[in-house]
Amino acid sequence: MISPALFWIATLIYNWLPVLSRMPGEQIPILVASAAVGGGLWILGMPLAGPLAAWFSADQLGRLEQQTLKLKRNRTRIQKRRRDRDQFDVT
Repeated sequence: MISPALFWIATLIYNWLPVLSRMPGEQIPILVASAAVGGGLWILGMPLAGPLAAWFSADQLGRLEQQTLKLKRNRTRIQKRRRDRDQFDVT
């Protein structure tokens, strides 16, 4: 499935840039198609980098808050258990 798609992209690029057809080598079409796909993803990915980073950061901060609350609850529970086990009566 990927190979026919890359071949289709290569033929489009070869039609747009006929100088590529004069280059020697059997792997040039796949190289051109791969470079076009990589370049396209790069160009499309650059504007999305900021929002994606903010989204991932917000998600990670939310998890960090949950972990902090869980750690505080566990610390309180452990301290209570240690105090109860101490059996020191102040009265």
